[in-house]
Amino acid sequence: NTPIPQWQRREMQVQLRAMLRAVNTVIRKLETQLVLMKTVNQLSAATPLSQVMLLAHQEDSGKILCACQVPKDSPGLAASDWAVAVCRHLGGSAGGSALVAKGTGSSGDITEALRWAEDFGRQKKQL
Repeated sequence: NTPIPQWQRREMQVQLRAMLRAVNTVIRKLETQLVLMKTVNQLSAATPLSQVMLLAHQEDSGKILCACQVPKDSPGLAASDWAVAVCRHLGGSAGGSALVAKGTGSSGDITEALRWAEDFGRQKKQL
């Protein structure tokens, strides 16, 4: 039942605040990724024969989130290949399955990234 010295209490509070900030940042990033993936799923459900890729710029971190989905019978374009190619182009990484994939990158020009993603998807679809 010994009381904690004031200096030690302050030190523990500083550590706790730092841990809470880190946890909140991780939670916020996960929530954003989930929303992006849900939006991709909704768009794919509304237009089942479409290939869908969404990119979202995270201003606080400078990262670009990527989520994509392709139809089951999509010739030549796997979602994982598309996401990996686009995220590598953005200086990041991605993963997923032939139907659904997601990843991150860090390019500052999202307009150019969107054009590049669209061109890549078209090229693969034509093969």
